[in-house]
Amino acid sequence: MGLIARIFVVILALLVACLAAATVVMVAFLTLDQTDFTRLATDPAAILVVIGLSSVTLSGYALLPSALIVALAEGFQLRSAVFYAPAGGALALVLTFGSDFGINISPIFARDRGIMVGAGILAGFIYWAIAGRNAGAWRKAYPPLIRA
Repeated sequence: MGLIARIFVVILALLVACLAAATVVMVAFLTLDQTDFTRLATDPAAILVVIGLSSVTLSGYALLPSALIVALAEGFQLRSAVFYAPAGGALALVLTFGSDFGINISPIFARDRGIMVGAGILAGFIYWAIAGRNAGAWRKAYPPLIRA
């Protein structure tokens, strides 16, 4: 029963973390003067719709890699925010730009990388705050099979 409840907590935490990351990304892009998103700033309902849709998109991209990181953390009982925040940032960087870590990048793309890494770090921290602090706690300590 504990494992089933833990799976639901992990799924909820992943969804909330993706919502937070989408909010950071959309706020960051709305504050840039060079984007077409600045027209959305006058309509709060449009901002909420865009944040919701980008949250669904981020959830779709990050579902499988995040599940692998969560399975690793649950298996090894990693409960530190020092693991989850950098893992979220690295995952966001890799999912956004793939293996294209070229040195010759324009300042616009460097800003985008910073935004995505910041959103990933925040998502990792929020996941840790909701579910990561208790990683592996669903396991019970079993008594030894042979008693001496």
